[in-house]
Amino acid sequence: MKKNLFIIMFSLAIVLPNIVYFVFHDHFDTENYENRAYAEMPEFTFENIENIPEGLENYYMDRVPFKNEIKSVTSKVDIELGKYRSLYEILNGGLSGVTLGIDGWMYYTVNGESENSINEMFGRNMYSDDELASISSMIKDTNDFFRDRGAEFIPYVVPNKEQVYDQYLPETYQRHITNYTRANQLADYVNEHTDVKMIYPLDYMKKYRDSINLFYKYDTHWNQPGAFVGIQPILETVGIKPDEVTDQKFEEITPCYSNDLAKILNLQDSYTDDVERVLVDFKPDIEVRAKDQEYSVPDNIIISIRYESNAPDDREVVFIGDSFRNMLVGMHILPKYFSHVSIVSRYQQKQLKDYFNKYNPDIVIYEMSERYVKDPETVYTGLVDLIRQ
Repeated sequence: MKKNLFIIMFSLAIVLPNIVYFVFHDHFDTENYENRAYAEMPEFTFENIENIPEGLENYYMDRVPFKNEIKSVTSKVDIELGKYRSLYEILNGGLSGVTLGIDGWMYYTVNGESENSINEMFGRNMYSDDELASISSMIKDTNDFFRDRGAEFIPYVVPNKEQVYDQYLPETYQRHITNYTRANQLADYVNEHTDVKMIYPLDYMKKYRDSINLFYKYDTHWNQPGAFVGIQPILETVGIKPDEVTDQKFEEITPCYSNDLAKILNLQDSYTDDVERVLVDFKPDIEVRAKDQEYSVPDNIIISIRYESNAPDDREVVFIGDSFRNMLVGMHILPKYFSHVSIVSRYQQKQLKDYFNKYNPDIVIYEMSERYVKDPETVYTGLVDLIRQ
């Protein structure tokens, strides 16, 4: 009797949540917060028969009933447990790619194949001399390609948040973090051995980090002050006098919804005390007009846009970048300095070719965040191959 009761209860525990979730699906949180696409239903064909079991498992696990609610609870438990875990456990197991630091600051500490912020932070993936020479040669070839076409090429690396704001990392991390990452190493090598000016503005950003927050507390990205500070070394490189961030006016807005790290933990509703700082009254005599916007589907993010203004510098600028470029799109900083500016996602091949063919740029800025410096030789070579077409 007890055995049968146990079987019935076990079966109900498996079946009932699925029934409840199916019936009341619209009343639960089903949004995808994981910064990746969910697995699709596998093809039920004879040729794909070996992949069907794994495909079904991945499809179900991405849509398991009460997934976000469960994630929210387990994240809170993980955060509490993380306070007592050893550094060895964190580095070799970790939580969920997010580490909670001092005063609630969150850091993206993913430990994977394509992205590994842990290795970046602790200097465990420095380049060999041969790798530096090979990558440097690729970057030089890219520079020569654009120079032959009358354009100045500027490779630019946005420092990881944990490198800029290392003082808010957990104390165990602070004792082991390096002050010299491989992004430092690569920029120093390129600048010393070639005529390319590669920018990695870590020291520049650290100079201002205590005057005003340059990154969101619960997000991987820089905020408007961070973007403003971040582009000043670029301006200096092309002969424009930088502006002081402390001279600018930033309007504070709350609550702030830039919290992709909190979303990974499904705790975005628990971390809303950050402040949005919006640049106002910057070069008000310069009028900026936007045109030719193209949007991604379905998230409706601008993937390419062109600005024209009455800025005094009439050089044609193309800024190619990853998600950090989004802040520059919203702020209109670059077109306050240059009268012709295009900002394009580095993942949009068609738009990149169109912009180069149509506008023949004088300055090409290629931005990537530090955690993507894994294979820069492939990135720069791919850029040249694309434009050559």
